[in-house]
Amino acid sequence: MPDEGPAASPAVPTSLSRELLRWIQSLDLAYSVKNVKRDFSNGFLIAEIFSRYYDKDIQMHSFDNGIALRIKKDNWGQLLKFMRKSGLAEMTSQEEVNAIIHCEDGAVINFLNRIYEVLTHRKVQEVVKRPLPDATPAYAKH
Repeated sequence: MPDEGPAASPAVPTSLSRELLRWIQSLDLAYSVKNVKRDFSNGFLIAEIFSRYYDKDIQMHSFDNGIALRIKKDNWGQLLKFMRKSGLAEMTSQEEVNAIIHCEDGAVINFLNRIYEVLTHRKVQEVVKRPLPDATPAYAKH
């Protein structure tokens, strides 16, 4: 997971919450998540998540875990079709899918948060980071 650097905006999540990460790990996906933006960009792991809840509607043999743009678009096309058929069309838009495909900051994390809430009927808890205590070493204080 990428670290939040000083340039990271608080409005754009750059890493998965602990709760979301635990949920993804509990699904025992075929591939472990190392880089959130890259690993979810082709839609393969998204399809695998949906297949855990809609096993009759998602056939994993139809999805390819490749990195080519053509593969990403094909996988996401199948996912969008599935979402329309399953009444989940409001979950995402073509613009958001394009942002996920092109690994834009925060796009996949916002999408995963919505998937989590729809599939588990639980709300992702917002974690407020506590400010760090004064980092001045004892020897440098007055």
